[in-house]
Amino acid sequence: MTKPSFKHSGSMGDCIFSLAAVKSLGGGFYYLNNGPSNLYWTRLYGDPYDVVAPLIRYQRYITGVQPWRGEAVNYDMDYWRCFYLGRRQLRCFSIVEAHIRQVGGDAKTAESPWIESPVNKLSEGRVVINRTIRYRNPFFRWERIMKQYGKDAIFTGLREEYDDFRSEFPKVDYFPTENLLELSSLIAGCRLFIGNQSCAFVIAEALKKDLILEVSPNAPHGMFYREGARMYMRY
Repeated sequence: MTKPSFKHSGSMGDCIFSLAAVKSLGGGFYYLNNGPSNLYWTRLYGDPYDVVAPLIRYQRYITGVQPWRGEAVNYDMDYWRCFYLGRRQLRCFSIVEAHIRQVGGDAKTAESPWIESPVNKLSEGRVVINRTIRYRNPFFRWERIMKQYGKDAIFTGLREEYDDFRSEFPKVDYFPTENLLELSSLIAGCRLFIGNQSCAFVIAEALKKDLILEVSPNAPHGMFYREGARMYMRY
């Protein structure tokens, strides 16, 4: 039986959320669209294929991944946004559940790890931190985080994110990664992930790692309620 095909136009974190939907249907072929989408606000900016594709390809339920060039697909997963936005005010669905329900999959897929990853031993026993410029919370006290976890902390993410974080906490070491598979291996090896709503957080959630999340009061759409996941508007 031929497995279905899927297309996604981003963002990168949303692509990782979408893998739960693909897994819920038993897997299939995955197209990454780096061009215009049917939804004007959906776009993978820059040239992210080589960044995103290795992690998608690593999943055993993925039969292949390539850039989308207009091929017909069974599921255009850009439309999860239409499915989600109409229900957001009722807080019915998380982003990952919206992806799964859009394709008619089993939402329980997201209750357990939906991605696999190699493990980078360099992060074993460490606390991995990623804090992006977007989705910040002025009531989340990073100085308390660093007082408690700073001696074991390493930072991963973009260089500008590290420079911003280092301006406040200069003693944290930096572990850059080339793609999301390398990023996932760093997170897979750690004992705790701490960050805000970002692609790195989505990977940590997809792996069901213990985590602390800085929740944006303006866009609290990354909430997951499970053991090991601590989400804070204030810390």
